[in-house]
Amino acid sequence: MKFEYLPVPMDQKPLKNQELLKLNDTHNLLKFWPTKFHSYVYGGIEPTLREFPHMALLGYGASTMNADDWRCGGSLISERWILTAAHCQQSSGNMARWARLGVLARVFNESNVNRPKDYQIVEHVIHPDYKPPSLYNDIALFRLERDVEFSEEVRPICLNSDPSLTPSKQIVTGWGRISTAGPVSDTLLKVYLDIFPIKQCNESYFSNNNSKLEFGILPDSMICAGSFDGKRDSCTGDSGGPLQVRHADIAEMYTQYGITSFRRFCGDKDTPGIYTRVAKYISWIEKIAFLNN
Repeated sequence: MKFEYLPVPMDQKPLKNQELLKLNDTHNLLKFWPTKFHSYVYGGIEPTLREFPHMALLGYGASTMNADDWRCGGSLISERWILTAAHCQQSSGNMARWARLGVLARVFNESNVNRPKDYQIVEHVIHPDYKPPSLYNDIALFRLERDVEFSEEVRPICLNSDPSLTPSKQIVTGWGRISTAGPVSDTLLKVYLDIFPIKQCNESYFSNNNSKLEFGILPDSMICAGSFDGKRDSCTGDSGGPLQVRHADIAEMYTQYGITSFRRFCGDKDTPGIYTRVAKYISWIEKIAFLNN
């Protein structure tokens, strides 16, 4: 069984809002190759401006001006740190250099309600057990050059620390493609997903000849999510983004359970996507991002 990561093409232009409904929601087999995978929101809808204030868009260009250079997602978890997937450290040979916060639109223009808040990434901390081509431990922390100023549009997400908790319905957000062959979206999208049993995921992914998943899908460090009808998914441009639920006690806050990692098929009910389980790595995250707290 092969997995090849599929990056967003360099010449792929953002999809305009008015074009969203014109795309054909077909899906095909996607092959993945580690360290180059990115994923998309399939069947998503546009959220309100302040609905996901923790969302980060990651840029790989020398500047922040080129729309094509923004290719992964992440979550703001503190004043200085972004939580994302380890394979988002690089894209098309370029290192992640920027984090964009506080906006729905991929690129700023005069019609945008608010200006993007861009921060330079100065450090990439990859989990020590992430060893591609193996697909395990796909998690990383990116440190920003300066403290983020929190506001209604920008504030951190909460992290789930209880590995026994996995709500059956969760939300994925990102700026990626909304169909397999279509262009990327120019605005943030959200999609509601179902959590699948690990047994079903292993039936889809596990193979004795698969060196990238030698031990199959591991329930303590991975979550399987998709849709039972195959009409909603994450799959090219959203890697590193959060799998999340609304906070039980705090309005307009979310709790993150997973990080978008990889899949075999996109938009297919028989092959759910795989997400890194955040609770497994809480101690590692705390030692890096919350060392002084």
